[in-house]
Amino acid sequence: MIKAMEAAKMEPVVIEDLVRIGEDLGIERGRAEGIEAAREMLLETLAARGLEPTAAERMRFEGESSLDHLRAWHRAALRAESMADVIPD
Repeated sequence: MIKAMEAAKMEPVVIEDLVRIGEDLGIERGRAEGIEAAREMLLETLAARGLEPTAAERMRFEGESSLDHLRAWHRAALRAESMADVIPD
């Protein structure tokens, strides 16, 4: 592999570079899993409280990529009496 990289005039990859690439992939994968878990927790909390999101609200939850927003909605859902308390217009 080193000879092929030299022939292609590429810098050799060192183990530290591979570790960094793996860490970056792991962080991104972990972030995606965390966001999905936050969505599931929000929906489970709403169901437990007897609150049913509309299709539009559910799509908004599914499309949200901010963990901070999902956490804020979850905190609101813990004490909400209606969906308007969770996602005010």
